[in-house]
Amino acid sequence: MAGNLNLNHYWPTRTEQTYKLKPTTTKHELQVLLYGKHPQPTLTQLDEVNRMVASSLARERFTTLYGIKPNDPRADPKAFNHIENQIIREHSHKSKWQQEVSSQLQWEHIGAKWEKLDEAGKLTKEYAEESFDLYLEWKKGGKHLLNFSSELLTMLAKTDTANVPIESLLTTYHSNFYLSLRDLDVSLFDSVISKVDGVFTIRTSFREELDTPQMESNSASSEGIKLIFVGDFLPLTLKYGSLFETTSDVPFFSFDLKLTPQLGRLTVDDSLKELLTDFIGYIALTLLLPHDLQDELTIAYQRMTKELIPCVINAILYTSQHIEKPVHRLPIDLPGQLEKKLRTAKTKHQRQNALAEIGQAGFKSIEFFGEQYIGSLTKSAAMDIAITPHWRRGHWRNQPVGIGLQDRRLLWIKPTIVGKDAGLPIGGQLHTAKPLLSQNKDAQ
Repeated sequence: MAGNLNLNHYWPTRTEQTYKLKPTTTKHELQVLLYGKHPQPTLTQLDEVNRMVASSLARERFTTLYGIKPNDPRADPKAFNHIENQIIREHSHKSKWQQEVSSQLQWEHIGAKWEKLDEAGKLTKEYAEESFDLYLEWKKGGKHLLNFSSELLTMLAKTDTANVPIESLLTTYHSNFYLSLRDLDVSLFDSVISKVDGVFTIRTSFREELDTPQMESNSASSEGIKLIFVGDFLPLTLKYGSLFETTSDVPFFSFDLKLTPQLGRLTVDDSLKELLTDFIGYIALTLLLPHDLQDELTIAYQRMTKELIPCVINAILYTSQHIEKPVHRLPIDLPGQLEKKLRTAKTKHQRQNALAEIGQAGFKSIEFFGEQYIGSLTKSAAMDIAITPHWRRGHWRNQPVGIGLQDRRLLWIKPTIVGKDAGLPIGGQLHTAKPLLSQNKDAQ
């Protein structure tokens, strides 16, 4: 199999697979799985919740009718009670009203369950919910799955991002997408199983404080990309999560890459150095962590900012510069009957129906890059030469183009293996890939 075309067809990450969720699963259904469903309410409880929800709606209606709030001294309590009882009569038999009541009871049930959890239990539940929220955001953004061949991913990991203007990242292939990184075989910590599966990239904006020439504080909007790395990170969450406010704040999972040229931020490397500097100051001055723990976390953070994030940046640049057109493939775990229906479709209408059925089953086509590089990094016959095999790193050239060479375009200068005939470089990940399954060629 080339690359990671066996990405799970429902979920990019492992957390949702753990709970065996369906592609139509809602946040409410996940919470029922995590905390159980609230018990059937008594008539007294139902009446209390009915009154609570009705009071909220009654306050809005009272303010609209009389121009004052119910707690205003001029307000007539009898008038408010009349509106409240009227709302209860109007909505008590409506399904939407019943759903609101059920939702309120579920929140109370979750709160009661939450209070009984120990710290590890709370971190586990929080980790599952925040991971699911990531999925929902990715799903809302179009469910784009990107996959690179092992060889192309390795070459991008061996490409420097120095001197790449940060504005170059503002034009991305997709606003939001998930990129598989399993083939890089990178762990955050050597002592903990913390392999990185992939990364969600989300276009966003930030507010940051600027100092004006008059030394007055001033805020400005900064465009950027949020990178959220995923994997089997629950052990890390249990180990370090208590140090931070929420599991999403654990800093080696989530990174805000600011791309607006300000505060001396001109290149991608400037943004990466800013991330590292801010993190070191945060754990030392804000969290006041012991020195040994600071060193442990800093090593992991450096690994992200110097190895993984540059690779992701290069992947974004590779797609946005339109170096190649992606091939759309279906996951190899597509059920046989669905694959056969697509393969044997003879008309456009039959093909559209087959693809629609595949989509309804939760399968998503994967945009695959780098097929041309498959097998390009395999070892060739050894020769008697004095040079030791090593990587010559690639880089991006800001190439002048257009009339009068006034415009600029990034040109990828690929990394190469020097002395390849004598073997492969020591260190770094090299992968071979099997030919793509023929069934995947039917995907659109």
